[in-house]
Amino acid sequence: MMKTLPAVARATARSLAACAALAACDTTPVKSALALAKVDPLTTRADALQLAVAVPDTVRLRENRLPMTATLAYRDGRPGSVHRFDLVPVKAGAPGLGDAPGEVTVFALDGAEAQARFTAFQSEVRAAESAGLKGSGALSTDPPLCRTTTDLPPTLPVIVYIKTAELARFVPLNRPLDTLQDARRAGADAAIIDAALPRCT
Repeated sequence: MMKTLPAVARATARSLAACAALAACDTTPVKSALALAKVDPLTTRADALQLAVAVPDTVRLRENRLPMTATLAYRDGRPGSVHRFDLVPVKAGAPGLGDAPGEVTVFALDGAEAQARFTAFQSEVRAAESAGLKGSGALSTDPPLCRTTTDLPPTLPVIVYIKTAELARFVPLNRPLDTLQDARRAGADAAIIDAALPRCT
């Protein structure tokens, strides 16, 4: 079940964004993996959970929110669950982000109700583990981006960072990831990429 916190950052043909999933991945820096080993996703405090997104100046977030999805899936095919959250920008100290490339925005769960729902998701996964059920729990985030340029930028590196109560500073969940290159490798043509990364208005 959901025991480790390294992230995967990937692009799909439909989504040019970083996906921070709670699963081991080759894109996670070694230092981050060591730091995240101190964090138990099933007990970490919801009110201290923060994500930060670093994007180049050729793009910006087109919405004042960061959608996050929490998913519980079972190996035996029984129905799992999906919980959706909107994280909101926060103005707070950002230790560990001084060297982040491009523009960085920090997000947190939007108030007590969202924090309570996240805590309930953690309890759901713990209960499944206690019952001996096999499966996985994960978090993912899909930053809604738009481009500031007329043409598509040649590259689009995106980094997602995380900070929890157990971590003194933000740590990157992925190495700089060129989401445009990954989308092209996945078979996305120019029209799909253009629609997924519209001009900022």
